[in-house]
Amino acid sequence: MDEIAAGLYRLGSSRFPAFLVIGGHRIVLVDAGPALMGPVYLKEIRQLPGNSRGPDFLFLTHCHFDHVGGAPFLQRHFPEIRLGGSERFARRLSQKLTCKSIADLNRALIGKNNRDPVFIPGDFDYGALAVERRLKDGERVDLGAGASLEVIATPGHTSDSLSFFLPHLETILAGDAIGIIPGDDFRVAPQFLSSYEDYLASIERIRRKKPKIIVPGHHAVVRAAECERFFNAAVADCRAFREMIEHYLKAAGMNEGAVVRRIQAAEYHTLRKGKQPEAAFLLNLTAQVRLIASSMK
Repeated sequence: MDEIAAGLYRLGSSRFPAFLVIGGHRIVLVDAGPALMGPVYLKEIRQLPGNSRGPDFLFLTHCHFDHVGGAPFLQRHFPEIRLGGSERFARRLSQKLTCKSIADLNRALIGKNNRDPVFIPGDFDYGALAVERRLKDGERVDLGAGASLEVIATPGHTSDSLSFFLPHLETILAGDAIGIIPGDDFRVAPQFLSSYEDYLASIERIRRKKPKIIVPGHHAVVRAAECERFFNAAVADCRAFREMIEHYLKAAGMNEGAVVRRIQAAEYHTLRKGKQPEAAFLLNLTAQVRLIASSMK
């Protein structure tokens, strides 16, 4: 557990974090990580000094397995917690295939790490989750004692993606909406899956907030003078990645599978830090290649 700023904690690991925002009257947990991390988040929340209760809200940035996975487990241990997400998020969570995919990816990650004694079948029943608070773009949630959270619609990674701005800390909790830094260099790995144009627009929308701390959904936290550098790199690296995909597609006669395999061999198998589970990496990469191929056609 790391304290990023006063009253803002990163729980779990930098690879699979959740974020706890503590105000004067309310506590918000942003994202629930994969199910694997649920017991870790639970332990760390209970260990926080002066905190005798659980979060009031669990706000979810988007409907991916490594952001919503721990929600049923945490709701079982904090039954008063209220789930919040976008209207699109709620619709996606109502789809059986989406819930099955989330469950399958979470079970696979737990099996790979040999951790399952603390879980019950209901911890993987994502269809039973009720999104009680439909979060709208521009909505502000008062947390008390000067702390608040502003909801920002940031589609592009997924159509349901939200980011959360904390004005009192000049901090953005961005989920996967504007990219992540998975390694030791300053390359910002692009995360557009649903719309390339919306993704770039979301980067600019967050940039206009002029945050002094950028908290992506995984890995490095960006601070102060490095924030503008991050935004510049996020745009430049996104455009470069698109150009690379276009070049590979032309060379492969628009064979999307060949391009996915080429990028997988060049990027995933050589990574030593910041690796996603391979199944999730391939799902995301396939969506990116398909999106660019569609725009070229």
